[in-house]
Amino acid sequence: MKKTLGIIFGLLLITISQVQAQKKPLDKIAAVVGGSIILQSDIEMQYAQYQAQGNSENPEIKCYFLQQLLTQKLLSQQAVIDSVTITEDQVDDEIDRRMRSMIQRAGGQERLEQFLNRSLIQYKDEIRPDIREQLVANKMQAKITENVNVTPLEVRRYFEAI
Repeated sequence: MKKTLGIIFGLLLITISQVQAQKKPLDKIAAVVGGSIILQSDIEMQYAQYQAQGNSENPEIKCYFLQQLLTQKLLSQQAVIDSVTITEDQVDDEIDRRMRSMIQRAGGQERLEQFLNRSLIQYKDEIRPDIREQLVANKMQAKITENVNVTPLEVRRYFEAI
């Protein structure tokens, strides 16, 4: 009897401690597009990169980042429907191109790893799904707009008519 009460009491303490630990949210969902979600941390990460590039604080730019992520998710989902794909070589090439640029801006591989607080291999693995999605979205956008022929004069006339 005492042993059973001890076990129940122990489980109760574990449950209470888990509930207390879960009061602080890990992340918030900013938007849902079909089966994909956009986390608040995704927007904040892009904003941090924006500021790291030397841009001044502008909280309104977060709306632009959300819009870009929404568009990317929509295009990616349409790409699945239309069977638009990219190869692993294309993803690898884009990752390598971005890494070279980041290494150059940081002043070397060691400084970049220090800034990222992880190795380049780990960082490449982390960004691979995002890069893939961006490339698919770009290819889908190119497919949608490939037959659009609009001159600057036509655009100007359209906006003057509004």
